[in-house]
Amino acid sequence: MSGKLPWMKFYPADWSQDTAPLSLAGRGAWITIVCAMWRSEDRGKLSLPLAGFCRLLGASEAETIAALEELSVTGIASRVTEADKKVTLTCRRMVREFNSHRNHALRQQRYREAHQVDAQVTGEKSEVRSQKSEEDKNKRAQAPRSLSRKFMKPTAEQVTEYGRQIGFKLDGQTFCDFYESKGWVIGKSPMKSWQAAVKTWKRREHTPMTRPIPRKSYAESKTVIRDRAVREIVLSLEASKAGAVSNSDYQDAITAMSDKYRDAPGTLKEALEIIKGRQRSLVKV
Repeated sequence: MSGKLPWMKFYPADWSQDTAPLSLAGRGAWITIVCAMWRSEDRGKLSLPLAGFCRLLGASEAETIAALEELSVTGIASRVTEADKKVTLTCRRMVREFNSHRNHALRQQRYREAHQVDAQVTGEKSEVRSQKSEEDKNKRAQAPRSLSRKFMKPTAEQVTEYGRQIGFKLDGQTFCDFYESKGWVIGKSPMKSWQAAVKTWKRREHTPMTRPIPRKSYAESKTVIRDRAVREIVLSLEASKAGAVSNSDYQDAITAMSDKYRDAPGTLKEALEIIKGRQRSLVKV
């Protein structure tokens, strides 16, 4: 048996199309011969005397001759009758596929043989790299490890003193209590430098808050928010104006607070009406 494949490819669509011209007896004879060709030493070819084909097909001599003639006439198989009266049938497709498989195997073998020397050289280089890697590991193991700086919690006095050094008035106890409640973490990472955290507090202290306060953060009613706006406007006017207050002064105060109360529409307008109403009441009295 040639090759190492114990199985044979079979394409039902091709079989039905190629054997369409054959009779039922011709199809049965052809599939039997194809299986014998697959087991043949010269795959795709079968050479037997007429008596051998008769035994293979289990048919009489007349039936065997008719089947071989049908295969040859329809072009299903190539038939050659030799001088010793042996009949050779060839399946062209099986020969073609077997040659392709064998050539592919030969190409793989030649490739392995050609690259065998390269593989040996690569193996030697890998061994050298492995030795160098082991040496590097030993050197790193013998080298003294640099001790990482461990974070130490500051005292309230240290925080206050450091804030004074950078020009930031900070209650050190408030700072320590805040981060103690959080486990001395910033976000989800452990704190590495409390001095950097103090500087961050300083930057936030001197950064103006321009973002409007969202209405959803208030639990108070609309009336409470309006009363707060009234107080803020009055305090703003009292701090900036010692005498009578004009309409433009009211408008300036409202404009200054418009961003803060942007999410509470109508609040400043209602506050202004309340203030003017109070002013009119005072004038009448």
